Amino acid sequence: MRVLLVVTYRPEWRPPWIGYSHVTSLGLSRLERNQVAAIIDRVSAGVTLPDELSEQIVDRTDGVPLFVEELTKTVLESGLLRRRGEVYEVAGPLPPLAVPASLHDSLAARLDRLAPIKEVAQIGAVVGREFPGSLLAAVADRSEGQLEQALDQLVAAELIHRRGTPPDAVYSFKHALVRDAAYSGLLRSRRQQLHAKVASVLEVGFPDTPPELLAHHLTEAGLDERASEAWARAGLAALGRSAMREAAHSLSQAVGLLRRMPPSPDRQRRELELLPGLGVALTNTRGPASPDAHEVHERAGQLAQALGDREGRFRARWNLWRVHNVRAEFDHAIAIGEALLREAESEGDVAHEIQARHALWSSHLFRGDLETTCGHVDRALPIYDVDRHGRQSLVFGGHDVRECGLTAGSTALFLRGYPEQALARNAQGLAHAQALGQPQIVAHAHNWGSMLLQLAGQFHELARRTNALAHLADEHGLAMYYPEARFFATWLAAREERDHRKADELRAFLDRRAAMGSVYIQPYFLMMLADAWLHLGEPEEASKALREALARPRPGVSIFALPNSTVSVPERPLPATGERVAL
Repeated sequence: MRVLLVVTYRPEWRPPWIGYSHVTSLGLSRLERNQVAAIIDRVSAGVTLPDELSEQIVDRTDGVPLFVEELTKTVLESGLLRRRGEVYEVAGPLPPLAVPASLHDSLAARLDRLAPIKEVAQIGAVVGREFPGSLLAAVADRSEGQLEQALDQLVAAELIHRRGTPPDAVYSFKHALVRDAAYSGLLRSRRQQLHAKVASVLEVGFPDTPPELLAHHLTEAGLDERASEAWARAGLAALGRSAMREAAHSLSQAVGLLRRMPPSPDRQRRELELLPGLGVALTNTRGPASPDAHEVHERAGQLAQALGDREGRFRARWNLWRVHNVRAEFDHAIAIGEALLREAESEGDVAHEIQARHALWSSHLFRGDLETTCGHVDRALPIYDVDRHGRQSLVFGGHDVRECGLTAGSTALFLRGYPEQALARNAQGLAHAQALGQPQIVAHAHNWGSMLLQLAGQFHELARRTNALAHLADEHGLAMYYPEARFFATWLAAREERDHRKADELRAFLDRRAAMGSVYIQPYFLMMLADAWLHLGEPEEASKALREALARPRPGVSIFALPNSTVSVPERPLPATGERVAL
């Protein structure tokens, strides 16, 4: 009989049959982040954990399924969380994630049995999960022979792995929990001494060290001022490459350390310089109206006022405009936008005028004032210069003025009855975003392009755009776009697959979006939910969604249009000369 035999084994074992032609060897890597997330989701029965806890589980467990399960269970049973619907919320201050005691005790006992060489493992643990032998040699106060002997014993005990040949070898702890056990055995004062020494060696002997690694060691050494500077370099570099999760973390660390220092105008100026970038990172990772982003913008405004910084004050007010805008507080948002425009025009500041009109066309579009929307777009785009204004996205919301004018403005054109012009302008916006090459700008273009394509009934292109948007959101930590990307994709699937679970998924994505404070054009998405229920043969459920949509708008709030892919809007002729609709 033909038999397929599958055998799993640890890497250090060498089976005798390797090499036969009928044997295939497959290396099993540790689980990827999305696979770890799937296990977390299964253990939590589909109830979503807070992002910070999920990230800690992913980082600590290093892709090992057993540890993923055990740490997830530990968190769920810890009392740190309270359930609200389909999500868990942190019940109080979040302590460092505890390693299960039995596992930690086991690892600590093994290290204790290696007492003569335990300190070498501890020094390596201070360096990190992986450490080059040359760095360890520069930090450890041992002869070359003593160090090599100690490392050989740690390798033989299977606590660390070695890659390469000494003295150029690179070592890594067998598991992150082994490293944690070694690190926790150090007294705090000794840890600080070792971190300071590692930072000094890195600065002098390893000039290519990533700034976030140097910042980590300086922080753990208690050298707050130098650590803040290193975190700031790391955060701004991450922001420049659109690594939003990393940018948010690093800049938060930099600002937090600054606030621990004695107050002074210099310290306040340094904080004000960092807050716009932190605001962009938090906007993209937690949502434009998230409490964290709002607090950053408020703080920036207070510092700018105290320091008499006109530029900083304008940026802070613009970012606060966006908070009110995505919360659908359009009267307040428009009042801020108009004040910004008056200030920019009185001072003859073109860059500020562009951003003020940027704010106003967005708010007027959401209120359904389409002519005013197009008017502000028409006034702003001719004075936009990519060399002068193309980098403003890093301090104004994370997306580009021209891209937003073309893509958001194209929606206004469509709703005014010019579908062909709208689609052409939207394509120009995407092309401009791609030319700038910043992922968060491309994501914004895809997001608004998706809305237009759905309204226009171009579902094949809609599927392509939403897939691209979801990929960008995952890759760069652009959490603000993820619910909408998945919403459009799920809406398409509901129409094609006739699966009732898709409607529940649509509702979950809407709830996730609202949890970030984003409720602008919520009626539009409820219309799409109603449309999905109709395709699923559930008119009563569709009616509920419609009633909810009609109950939500405040006076003047646009609900865009009922999603209707069967109606083709004919292209009207251009209006009479003098009426501005072309961008």
